[in-house]
Amino acid sequence: MKILLEPILSTLLLLIDLFQFCLVAYVVLGWLIYFEVINRYNNVIMMVGQTLKRILDPFLDFISRFIPRLGAVDLSALALFVVIFFLKQLVISIYRSTVLGV
Repeated sequence: MKILLEPILSTLLLLIDLFQFCLVAYVVLGWLIYFEVINRYNNVIMMVGQTLKRILDPFLDFISRFIPRLGAVDLSALALFVVIFFLKQLVISIYRSTVLGV
């Protein structure tokens, strides 16, 4: 059981980290575009932004249904960070209890 579970949980942790990195990139890119530090009409920036938007918007839109906007501030990304943190801690605790036996 441990032989099969260890790579699955390690891969799941890697995917959670990748998703968290995408969320950070999405938030930072949004700030940089909002403050006109980078040009939103640049093809590379547009492509990266659209890709991150397609990945993250379903999750952010779902959270936005429950958390109202505070003026121009959208707290759905912060709430998604909290959800990712709890999910990651859950996977780590499962990994420790099953694979490491702690």
